[in-house]
Amino acid sequence: MMDMVPPETMNKLHEMAKLMVNTGFEKECYNVYSSCRREWLERKMKQLLGLVNLTIEDVNKISWNDLKHQIRSWIKASKVALKILFPTERRLCDLVFFGFSTVANLSFRGLLVFCVSLRNETNTTLKKLAKAIVEIFMELENVIRQDLAKAAVPEGGIHPIIRYTMKYLCLICDYRPTPEQVWTYVEGIPEA
Repeated sequence: MMDMVPPETMNKLHEMAKLMVNTGFEKECYNVYSSCRREWLERKMKQLLGLVNLTIEDVNKISWNDLKHQIRSWIKASKVALKILFPTERRLCDLVFFGFSTVANLSFRGLLVFCVSLRNETNTTLKKLAKAIVEIFMELENVIRQDLAKAAVPEGGIHPIIRYTMKYLCLICDYRPTPEQVWTYVEGIPEA
């Protein structure tokens, strides 16, 4: 992505930043830089992440395969943002403000104020996810408790509640790290 910025444009940006900082307009310079780059980064993140607000009802309507696909997409996009977009933005900031490390740091921090709202949104989402996981377990418990069919299964087959429970347990085993990570993370989030 850094190669997408022509060298002459990079030189002009650096010269403008240098001129503004040397004439006492460093605050204005890093505020404008941060604002412009934050807008670009927000657009890229939305485009990359394709975030869609889903309610519990929406999630219940989505097929399991579609939901798994959606989750995988979010995870991949998040990794791209953390491993490529943010480090690239840091390098770009360092190049534009080369020789002015304090201004570069202030500019990059200003850029990451998007990141603060993303972190807050992530915390809220993780809390909701933890709540949904607990609700799923409670639902399983209720289904087992409410199973009033005490009669034996014809021809010695497997009772439907056992099949249902085993399905849940298999899914839990397949996705075990996810609930563990969510609960560990949520436990570390201070209450608002």
